[in-house]
Amino acid sequence: MPRNSNKSVKPIVLVPSQPLATMPANTPGLGQIVKEGMAFGAGSSIAHSLIGRLFGGPTQVATTKNQYDHCMELTKNNQEVCEHLR
Repeated sequence: MPRNSNKSVKPIVLVPSQPLATMPANTPGLGQIVKEGMAFGAGSSIAHSLIGRLFGGPTQVATTKNQYDHCMELTKNNQEVCEHLR
């Protein structure tokens, strides 16, 4: 069948019924997110360090005392050998 050149083909144009989603203007950018993450990490590190200093001292003293007692048992109460652990 021959083609009819009088009929033109119209392109189909899709029109969205809703506007395209866009990023809200108040959303933080990548730089802001990185800055907040670094601040959170630094604050966490400082807090861990302070807690370690507050509660780490007695544990360290107790460990040294246990080592001294163990040395005294092994050396049959030879204080000269175990003095470095006091």
